[in-house]
Formats: sequence, C-alpha cells, structure tokens
Amino acid sequence: MSKDLQMKGLAIEKQTLVVQAKAALRREIVSGRLRAGERLREMPLAETFGLSRGTLRAALSELEREGLVERRAYSGWSVTAFTSADAHELYTLRQALEGLAARLAAQAARTRPAHDLNEALARLKRACALGERSDVVEADLALHLQVIEMAGHTRLKSLYEGLSDQIRVFIATSDAGVEDESAVYEEHRRLVAAILSGNPDLAESVAHEHNAAAGEALYRRISALDDS
Repeated sequence: MSKDLQMKGLAIEKQTLVVQAKAALRREIVSGRLRAGERLREMPLAETFGLSRGTLRAALSELEREGLVERRAYSGWSVTAFTSADAHELYTLRQALEGLAARLAAQAARTRPAHDLNEALARLKRACALGERSDVVEADLALHLQVIEMAGHTRLKSLYEGLSDQIRVFIATSDAGVEDESAVYEEHRRLVAAILSGNPDLAESVAHEHNAAAGEALYRRISALDDS
C-alpha cells in the first residue's frame, strides 16, 4: 500500500471514531445523563470513551455546531443550558417547519399510502398506554419525523433533523414531560387525521396549533427554571 493510501486509511479511521464519539456523547446529553450546564472535561471523557483528546475535541466541535454543547474561554466545554429565549426560538422555528411539512404531507396523502405514518401513530398509542415517559417522548418525536419524511422535501428534512436533538434535550432538561398521555395521543391522532384527509390547509392549521401549544407549555417550564 502506498504512503498516500495509508494516510487516507488513517483519516477514514479517525473520521469513523469522531462519528462514533459524537453519537455516544449525543446519547448521554439527550438522555439527560449529561445535564444542562454540566462541565465536559476532556481528559476524563477521553478516558471513558477510550479516545484521544483530539478525536474527542473534534466530536465536541460537531456537537457545538448542532447546538448541544458550548465552549467558553477559560471554562472549557459544557452541555448547553437552554433559556426561555432559546425555547421560543426553537419552537417558533419548529412550528413553521412542521406547518409546511403537514401541508406537503397532506398533498402527498392524496396519491400515496401512509402506512409508516399510521404505524408511527400506533407506536405512540402503545407508548401512551404503558405510560413510560421516555418511550412516549421518543414515539412522539418519531411521529413528527415521519410527517417530515412524508412531506418529501429534502432541505426541510435536513433543517428539521438538526432540531430534533435539541428538542429532546429541552424535554429531558426542563422536565417538560408528559402530563396526560391520553391527551398526547389524541393531539397526534388529530394531526394524523388532518394529514390523511388530504386537505393541506387543515393539516397546516392543526400542525400550527399543536406546536404552538407544546411550545407555550415548554416556554413556561423553562421560564420557571430561569427564575429559580
């Protein structure tokens, strides 16, 4: 093997390690095991994951671009501590994206089967029946991602996927959990029904209402944490 090919192989191997490290760190943040505002010390983390500090730093830099961690002068890395202003920005953007996605998904529903969307709703129903908070949250977000998928808009999907982990972190760190599982299911059943009706105006309206209600509830919870 030539020297150039050997160097390329090393680069690919390092890139794979960065991807794996980023995925592992993301799981810890999204689950709430790494809490909002928690310091992320490079040496202990590198030892925990069996990585070089350079690889760990590259993974943290990518998570910084996703908004999950932040780096400050003299204090190093930490898990992003979201504020009520962040909550407002995130949910108003999510509302706009999901409104468009619901409109496009309703148009698609006129000519395309929606097995995956129905299955996502069934998964949410099962999770709500069992009442396990983390499962309800994941099923909730999975359904919204399926609406995005059904919309068939590549750039919209890319933008939305960039928000998904931040939404999970908000839920985990603000304790904005599920208060009434039956209401959660009913809200999403209504959204899915609007999409499957093939009426774009109705689907967009229901999506806007759903996200506005969720956003306001989360904003209140985060504001309470800001004031505590």
